[in-house]
Amino acid sequence: MSSKRKHTAVKNKKQAMGPKKRTLKQHLRRLRGWGITLVVIAGIGGVAWFYQAQHADMRDISVVGNGTPTVVQLFDQNCVTCRQLDKNAKAAMRSFGDELQFRIVNLNVPSGQAFAQRYNGGQTTLLYFDGNGRHVTTVTGVQSSADLRESFELLVSG
Repeated sequence: MSSKRKHTAVKNKKQAMGPKKRTLKQHLRRLRGWGITLVVIAGIGGVAWFYQAQHADMRDISVVGNGTPTVVQLFDQNCVTCRQLDKNAKAAMRSFGDELQFRIVNLNVPSGQAFAQRYNGGQTTLLYFDGNGRHVTTVTGVQSSADLRESFELLVSG
């Protein structure tokens, strides 16, 4: 028998046998793989939800003027210096507790752009408001957390 005929005969024999049956162990391995994938996807979704829930109040600028001084950062997630200022500002905020509020305005949405225009601000900007909601000062550019802590102290002390 030629090799071509053998190959066809083997192929026909495999087709006649039907699909290969998987063992229980193979099924369990496959299910475990899908289970791991689902756990990873659920974990990522959970982290994203937690982050959103944790930071939803950070975007609520309606608190400006509620009696507590507030620092509002004009933030663009595509801006490297904005992220550095955010990191430094949050580090400086740690020592103030409820004495000072920190909020973020997203410059990538129309309402954020309108808010920034109202106060002549842009990327890498912090706006300081007293407890009555009066705009006190604007800080632009990346500042160290120590410098921000000092300026926050002045805002809190009134």
